[in-house]
Amino acid sequence: IRGWKMHYHINDTVDLKCSSSPSHPEPHLSWKINNMPVPEDSVSDEQSYNTQDGLTYKISHLTFTAQSHHFIWGRMEVKCVASYTPQHTREGIAAAVQHDARHIFTPMENTLH
Repeated sequence: IRGWKMHYHINDTVDLKCSSSPSHPEPHLSWKINNMPVPEDSVSDEQSYNTQDGLTYKISHLTFTAQSHHFIWGRMEVKCVASYTPQHTREGIAAAVQHDARHIFTPMENTLH
């Protein structure tokens, strides 16, 4: 996940990009905020690209305005999920804290599972 900040204020624009690993078959990308699916109107510019060796990777763009309901105890977690087959998925996870929250949590680093 690219474009992530460690802190966000309410009404900040969150503008993120996620890219999958090259694969065959082509992956499906989806987004989650705090494990809830993101509305389709927040996702744009999902594009597929082919590599020279015949594999495909995708890039998806997520944009939304941070609101109070995005923060649970001052923390927001965004996931980009790449589904290659029903049995094989990968998640990119980024977490941030609300800049003006009363509770302080240590944010997670971007990780792939």
